[in-house]
Order: sequence, then structure tokens, then C-alpha cells
Amino acid sequence: MASEGEIPSDPHEAYLVAMQEIEDNGIKIVPKAEGIEQWEKFTTTFPTKIYVAKNWDEKSEAVQAQILWHEIVHVREYDTHTPLMMGFMYVVPEGRWALEIQAYRESYRVERLFGVPEEKIRAAMEPRAEFLYESYELRAMPHDYAIKKAVEIWMLDSP
Repeated sequence: MASEGEIPSDPHEAYLVAMQEIEDNGIKIVPKAEGIEQWEKFTTTFPTKIYVAKNWDEKSEAVQAQILWHEIVHVREYDTHTPLMMGFMYVVPEGRWALEIQAYRESYRVERLFGVPEEKIRAAMEPRAEFLYESYELRAMPHDYAIKKAVEIWMLDSP
């Protein structure tokens, strides 16, 4: 995750800083290919590429900045865990869940910096946790524990 003060509270500046970090790391932003409908609305990160959703250009700069800071968490995870370990973690549902929980923590931190009301942020947490639980088909982790733990982690940065 970004260090304190690394992400500017101005969405335009946050976008520029994110783009600079991406460029400094030699990462390319690439639109997703047509024909993979189940993946085309999501952003996917690999060590050298961030594949953005087909509607990337339609998103506001604030939303793009938030997504990029989320993906920078994954870029940093690749540096920490190595691509091989990241691949393993991504194959195991609980590993993929843990990686996304950390990245969404950054997403919520960015929303707070951009002035999104805390009530709106909190209202989105449980549905997102449910979505991740269902999407990743967590079987080894009890449902209520996973939802509670995700929200607990995301609330660490709450004022």
C-alpha cells in the first residue's frame, strides 16, 4: 500500500502520481481484448501490464486514479511475493481473496482522500465483501468470518 501522504487528495494529482509510478516501473496500460465478456469489465494486473476494462476511457479521472492505486497494490505485491508466488496465491481462492482485500483497502483509502462520505464507503463494504466471497468461491473460509474480516481490514483507515 501507499505510504502516508504518497497519494494526493486531489484526484487529478493522484492520477498523475499513479501514472508516473506505473511508468517508472515499466508497466504498460493495455485495453482488454474483445471476446472475453466475463473479464472485460474488470482490470487485471500482471508484472508488466495492467489490462483495463473496455470502458476505461469513459470513467472519470477520479475513478481511474482509484483503480490505478488499487492496481499499484498488486504491482507492489508482485515485487514482494515474486510472480511465481503471486500465481500460486491467485490460484488458491483464499490467497486471491487476501490479495484483493489488501487492494480494496487502498481503494477505500483513496475514496476517503477524495472526500467520498464515510457513510457511502461503509455502505459499499459488505456488498463488496459478499461479491468477493462469492466470486472467489471461498470454501475453506467460513462466510461470516470472511465478510467480517474484510470489513474489519477496510475499516482500519476509517477516521
